[in-house]
Amino acid sequence: MNSYITLLSSNDYILPLLALNQNLIDLKSKYPLFVIVSADVDTKTIDILKKYNINYKITTPLSYSPETIKRVSQWDQSQVITTATKLEIFNTDFDKVIYLDADSFFIYNIDHLFDYPDGAMYNEPGWEGGFTGMFTYIPKNHNFEYYKTLIQNLPILDGNLLAELWFPFKSNPKYRIPTEYFLNITLDNLDNFIDTVKGFHFCYKYKPW
Repeated sequence: MNSYITLLSSNDYILPLLALNQNLIDLKSKYPLFVIVSADVDTKTIDILKKYNINYKITTPLSYSPETIKRVSQWDQSQVITTATKLEIFNTDFDKVIYLDADSFFIYNIDHLFDYPDGAMYNEPGWEGGFTGMFTYIPKNHNFEYYKTLIQNLPILDGNLLAELWFPFKSNPKYRIPTEYFLNITLDNLDNFIDTVKGFHFCYKYKPW
């Protein structure tokens, strides 16, 4: 079975997650959204997932290495320090998965992106390392325990780790999901792109919810 998957590591992201789930439903996706939920998310949030019949798995939060935590600034810690738990997405039994950050929204059905190969990433303009807000993977091809060991012992964040592990992205265009599917955007530049893109990633301060 194929599935979309996302991470809920904070109660603050339940609204965008609900919006993403409804977005996929409205676009008549053939595949459901599955959620990896950090165990420190409260029961009220879990109840909301149940209310909307969203399948989920609760997992113990993963931690970065002490050196990584030390290097991340105080401002960034609240934003990224919980993202190590994203690696739990590899600890699943789906046949093929598209990972999406919860603050994503699409104009068109994107089910055809499952045709991309294992390890294909969204092609962030100007960044050769890849961008891990959207990527495809086959769980059985990945060693979750190995990834977990790396993230807990090396001074590296989740996105950098995956971009380094998935070498084909850097040299083979068939592993690059085009820019128009997942444009990083803020509300003040939305009007400039609304007619040309297929999907948005509201990854900055301003959110539409």
